[in-house]
Amino acid sequence: MFEQTDIPEFLRGKRPEAGNATTHAETIDSPLEMLVSVRARGGEEVAFSRAAAAHAGTLSDWIEVTGGHGAFPAPVVAVAALRLIAAVCEEKTTGPGDGGVCSLTECSLMELAEVVTGANFLAARAAAERASLEFDRRLNGKSLGEMREALGVAADLSEAEVAAALAEPSFMPPGSACAAKMVVGADDGPPAAQRSLSSAMSENALEEALSEVQVKTLLRLKGVSTAWRTRARRELCARFCGRGGQRASQPHAQLDEITDLDVEALQSVGPKYSQGLGVHFAPGTGDVVSAGRLLPGLARLHGWGFAVDVAAVRALDLSEDGPPPGEELHSLQTFPRLRGCVVAQSDERAQGDEGAPPLELLLLAAACAASGHVCGVPVQALREDASLTELDLSERNMFRLGRLDNVSARLLAKLLLGNASLTELKIVSNRIGSEGTTAIAAALTSNAVLTALHLSGNRIGAEGAIAIAEALKLNTTLTDLAIVGCEVGDVGALAITRALQTNKVLTSLVVGDDPWNNDCISAEVARQLAATVLASPSLEAFNGLPLKELRAATLTEVSTDGAELADCLVLAGLAKANEAVLTSLALNNDPDFSPGIGPLGAEAIAEVITASPRLTRLDVDDNPIRDAGASAIAEALKGNPALTELSMAIGTRIGPPGAAAIAEALKVNTVLRKLDLDGPFNPFGPSGVAAIAEALKVNAGLT
Repeated sequence: MFEQTDIPEFLRGKRPEAGNATTHAETIDSPLEMLVSVRARGGEEVAFSRAAAAHAGTLSDWIEVTGGHGAFPAPVVAVAALRLIAAVCEEKTTGPGDGGVCSLTECSLMELAEVVTGANFLAARAAAERASLEFDRRLNGKSLGEMREALGVAADLSEAEVAAALAEPSFMPPGSACAAKMVVGADDGPPAAQRSLSSAMSENALEEALSEVQVKTLLRLKGVSTAWRTRARRELCARFCGRGGQRASQPHAQLDEITDLDVEALQSVGPKYSQGLGVHFAPGTGDVVSAGRLLPGLARLHGWGFAVDVAAVRALDLSEDGPPPGEELHSLQTFPRLRGCVVAQSDERAQGDEGAPPLELLLLAAACAASGHVCGVPVQALREDASLTELDLSERNMFRLGRLDNVSARLLAKLLLGNASLTELKIVSNRIGSEGTTAIAAALTSNAVLTALHLSGNRIGAEGAIAIAEALKLNTTLTDLAIVGCEVGDVGALAITRALQTNKVLTSLVVGDDPWNNDCISAEVARQLAATVLASPSLEAFNGLPLKELRAATLTEVSTDGAELADCLVLAGLAKANEAVLTSLALNNDPDFSPGIGPLGAEAIAEVITASPRLTRLDVDDNPIRDAGASAIAEALKGNPALTELSMAIGTRIGPPGAAAIAEALKVNTVLRKLDLDGPFNPFGPSGVAAIAEALKVNAGLT
């Protein structure tokens, strides 16, 4: 049956010596009797060692019945595939060699299909897994067109159907209403010149081939063709909708048949984005939210060794549930009522504080099934109300529910991933820190409907600003962002600046310091921010400045509160680059909310005065411009032919040197008619007052 050349090299030369008496147990160790013959399609035979055959269940069973005599028939397996299967099974016994995995990497997809078919026939699980992993490697990262070419199928889905397939929840069953039924054997209408992969494999073999394929590859396969969409759906549904977090033995056909959902596995499905199609893949966390809306029979959520009773969660009033004020996020007291709906499935897998369910599971349960408000967040409305387009959860509107914190923000972020209607979200002046902001930023990378996000007055810090900046590089819908007074500092402001260099959709940005922050934005970073704002092709408003109108020279009056250095630099850049039509500029400031323009900002405003021959009114009240800023404005006054009103009152903190500079300008400027320097925080001193009094003797036009 075998030639010596058919015997693996490591077995050659081990035949018992002639004349030695041996029992059956002893002769079984001879090289030839240690081999089993498998007859491939076409009649050629391939040798398996008995150790390798033990890793092919069907073959192993046959040996047990027949003793391995004769040749095991494998009429559906090509000889080349059979050799590869034998090599992989051998590796399971002896360790990696030269003919197994290495050879699989050199196979075509069609040849891999043969291996999967053969491994499925022989119940050679290891070979099937290796081939499936190689199958995934060939498709991973490919465009839909490249996938179709590799699989030998034609596109039979419209662009709208492809977009819908890629955006649908990961757990969508193959027989859902929006799925076209697959006719086994009809396949996808492959190009005539190429044989379809699925025509060479049974549906069982195809399922085996997909068993080790990564979720992100399966998600893309949904957009390849009708048939491959059905296959990918079947595999994904089996992975995510089994009981106890196990794979479903019989995948569900319809949405109303799904009773269990593995939220831990779903959450691992990260946000995926298809630049070629301009659509987002549904991320797993958003799928958990969608499940609460789409699955009427959903009974249990599984994850981290726990199970959540969905019906019990829906029946609870969680409006006052959540972490007590001042408690750590992972405290055992977090969500006490919600925790009562959770039971441990496995002591070995149960993770959390002293065996308690992790906060992540509790938040997913609330996002999926809770009613009313949880931690100040209207979970049910965000999950189910398709008419909800604007939501204001700012401090002034939260007097009954309490201010939002990091836990609230994490819950809100999960709901944003499953929401398809909300366009405007305001969460101003809450207690959201970097952790909560990072969660919201992650949601922005996948949410494709939100256009306005106002986070001002939260302590998001540099870390939160960096997360928002990274989201801006991917998000294609957010046009309005406000993060003023968020303690972003230089690091955070620089991250936002760099994001603006690639973001082409943001039209309005509000970013700046608060007066109590020790880590203020430095002059150098403010200059970089201003330069980037001026160069942005999409920004139409910056910190309240109407950039679009100023660029078009259609605006004559500008009034803004809380201006800072970057704002002044932008104004100066626009004044010098465009036709100067500005007649009135008011930069009022409230020192309780903004540090103001400062001396360097006043120097930039002096450039605006010089470049604006029609400017008749300037107001910089309550901005601490000090002596350097006052001196710069005073110097610009000497050459301005139009300014008639100037207010530098209250908190400008001008001392004797600044007052002296203003006095010198008044002696030259004969146009100014109204000057306001009043206020308790302008310490002119006797010499400053005397200098201005002397100038008034020369300038008779001032009132």
